Amino acid sequence: MEKMGLSLNNLLTKIALVKSPKEFFWVLQGNFYYLLYNIYLLPKHLTEQIRDYRALKCSSCVVNGECLKCGCYTLQKLCSDKPDKNYVPFMTRMQWDVYKDLLISKKIKNDTSNR
Repeated sequence: MEKMGLSLNNLLTKIALVKSPKEFFWVLQGNFYYLLYNIYLLPKHLTEQIRDYRALKCSSCVVNGECLKCGCYTLQKLCSDKPDKNYVPFMTRMQWDVYKDLLISKKIKNDTSNR
């Protein structure tokens, strides 16, 4: 887990670099959600957004292991609501279900039109 950035030393380092209360919240939220994600206790709609939506939108950062823009550990950043140009804030369960349905119907429509 040390390699992925989940250590007290890394958390304290990130907190020391925080410039605002919102950033402090995002660091704590990202690390807390990351912990819940790793022990399979994060709600399904948030887990899916991290794994299936945010990770795809920031694939170069995922490969790099940290955000290419700000240097945050990728998985912790993906687990927080820190604003990013690549994805929207976490959606509620209902919003996420509607979004997934739209994506699936769009994919089906594209697949049938490419035949």
